[in-house]
Amino acid sequence: MRKLFLFLAVLFVTFQQVTLAAIREVASTPDSVYLFSFATSGDDGRSGLRFAWSMDKENWFEVGRNYGYLRCDYSRWGSQKKMLDPCLKQSSEGEWICTWKLNDRDGYGQATSKDLIYWTSQKYPRTTSDFEGMRVKAMVAGEEQKGSINRVAWELVEGLSKHYDWNQYRNSLYGERPVQDGERFAGLKPVQATVTVQPERAKEISELLLGAFFEDINYSADGGLYAELIQNRDFEYDPSDREGDKNWNSTHSWALKGEKAGFTIDTAAPIHPNNPHYAVLNVEQPGAALVNAGFDGIALNIGEKYDFSMFARVPQGKSNKLKIRLVDGEGKVCGETSLSVSSRQWKTYKAVITAKVTADTHLEIIPQSAGELNLDMVSLFPQDTFKGRKNGLRKDLAQTIADIHPRFIRFPGGCVAHGDGLKNIYQWKNTVGPLEARKAQRNLWGYHQSMGLGYFEYFQFCEDIGAEPLPVLAAGVPCQNSACHGNLGGGQQGGIPMSEMGAYIQDILDLIEWANGDAKKTKWGKVRAEAGHPKPFNLKYIGIGNEDLITDIFKERFTMIFNAIKEKYPEMIVDVEITIKNSNLVDTGDLTGIMAGEYRLIDGDCRLSRDLRLFALCNPTVGTNPYILLRPDSEMQIVIPFGFSPDDDVWPIPEKRVTNGEFFLAVSLYPVQKNIRVEIE
Repeated sequence: MRKLFLFLAVLFVTFQQVTLAAIREVASTPDSVYLFSFATSGDDGRSGLRFAWSMDKENWFEVGRNYGYLRCDYSRWGSQKKMLDPCLKQSSEGEWICTWKLNDRDGYGQATSKDLIYWTSQKYPRTTSDFEGMRVKAMVAGEEQKGSINRVAWELVEGLSKHYDWNQYRNSLYGERPVQDGERFAGLKPVQATVTVQPERAKEISELLLGAFFEDINYSADGGLYAELIQNRDFEYDPSDREGDKNWNSTHSWALKGEKAGFTIDTAAPIHPNNPHYAVLNVEQPGAALVNAGFDGIALNIGEKYDFSMFARVPQGKSNKLKIRLVDGEGKVCGETSLSVSSRQWKTYKAVITAKVTADTHLEIIPQSAGELNLDMVSLFPQDTFKGRKNGLRKDLAQTIADIHPRFIRFPGGCVAHGDGLKNIYQWKNTVGPLEARKAQRNLWGYHQSMGLGYFEYFQFCEDIGAEPLPVLAAGVPCQNSACHGNLGGGQQGGIPMSEMGAYIQDILDLIEWANGDAKKTKWGKVRAEAGHPKPFNLKYIGIGNEDLITDIFKERFTMIFNAIKEKYPEMIVDVEITIKNSNLVDTGDLTGIMAGEYRLIDGDCRLSRDLRLFALCNPTVGTNPYILLRPDSEMQIVIPFGFSPDDDVWPIPEKRVTNGEFFLAVSLYPVQKNIRVEIE
């Protein structure tokens, strides 16, 4: 009995403790709390919108340690993305509105959310009525912060905390390394398995799956794939290329060695308006040399020939002989030639240099007479380029890409395509035609693009290696991480003005004509032919946009471009062939149909939209979706009904069961109507 009493007493005490703990847990979970929203002033809010909660507005507990639940997208990477003095309000409908200052000149940023975790695309109004509000100060994690306070349900704070925990766990997975395998897989034993191959169940893989993506970053073009060996050959380097670096100017990579001579830059009467700067040498006494260091040197291979060329003139008309030398670090001449400049007008001069040794060198141009000499477009090219192309690509690098056997090549990028701000958007027309007429441009990655590797060289390279060209053009907006440049045209906050969109769209249409147009009948087809390629390049694919924020500004301009391309060149993207097997034909009496046909997309993308009117009489896959996107060489099975009323001219209405043969089925392919050939086996 005593043992039984003791057992019951212990049981009672245990039950009491559990019950009290549960009561305390329930009691410690409030229905609502105060939520303090702020952005740290020490970093101008670059870490984003942060939260803390409190029961009494005195003791604040951070939600997610140093974690930003909303970060400003405005301006370029890093330091310029600021969130100043954010204000968080809740609308009468329960939607959260966060408004903050961007900087001292560009207005405000604004985004909305239902749960403070997932936010809508940001907008950037010049003025807003949602910014003013009471700001209070609070101590969070030992530091004073300024922000706004709202009363919220505890469940909202719990959701914020869970999101933070999930994010931390995800980051821990991202940070895993193989050196941790011993710990992560401790006790893991080998597994033996028998693999049975079932070739009959193999799926066909698209031939267009593997491609290459070229972007001019880290000197991938000039100084990289492009075989030119002279840096700043056009004397067009500018401080704006590198955010105001004064040493990054027209004389960059050039130097004058010797005395009794001067080296300056002039813009009077240049070769071409697109290439306004050129070098001026004033020689008082022969002996001085104009030197170019190349891209960290000029590498020579013994026995190989190099094409030297330049534009030059002698304004006074006095002929001047020049020695052209390639000299190593010890002063040894590794290759040389000579030529004479005699024209008062700009003229091209050419010579060939044979390398005497394999060495790392620099270029020296040495006038042999006194007088003024003007130089531009100074070039040194290995004759042994990829496929022997003039103005071609470095053989070793190009061959490495070719050996990958890419089925397509994307060009010119990346962020380079849509550029740093509206004025920096890549313009394909500046990259074709004579080199001296191409318009150089600041590279978004902080250097200079000569445009020597332009669209012609890109298309030619694709043709040489059997890859489909996939040119990528800006969708009417610059890079989402563009600098502000003092106005709302910076970044994804602004797009090409609507008054200029017609001309911009025409440039894109002109690109397609340049690539595919008849060399005799079309304007841009003739330009391509004049460059040395009379036959069309057979462009099939075109990309619009790159890593863009899906804002209203983007969507409007993208739609305008997309619709214009589809209207004038529907074949660019849509080309569908349908094969239907006889075994899939069923006789349903009055309603004859072709069942489970195999759709195969040959090239381009195609959207089968509800204009097909499949949602009423076909399988659920099509019936429940607003459209079906087909990719090149993709397959899908659907039901094509043949029982619509005779008043519907979209569908053929056969009087009897379809037999073997061929006919054309008129369907609506988004956004144009197109006839599709149907074979019945």
